[in-house]
Amino acid sequence: MDEEDDKDDPNEGNRKPSKPRSWTWNHFTKDPKSKSSHPMAKCNWCRVSYARDSHRNCTTNMLYHLLNQCNKIFRDSGDPSQTILTF
Repeated sequence: MDEEDDKDDPNEGNRKPSKPRSWTWNHFTKDPKSKSSHPMAKCNWCRVSYARDSHRNCTTNMLYHLLNQCNKIFRDSGDPSQTILTF
């Protein structure tokens, strides 16, 4: 690992906060317990963690998880906090 990888972006404090652009963020939550050097995000459905560094690990791995791996996601639902009724 290079030393440059360990350093924080010097302009990070000057940036304007931005809204996440990918729809995958509707199904993932940024993990506040993760280290700042290795930020993580957890699936709202099955609680699996994925790397969320915007320069190294884009939302592609989270998208793949939602479409192919997550067995607990209700495919037609937009909000995991909603209760699913069964009769």
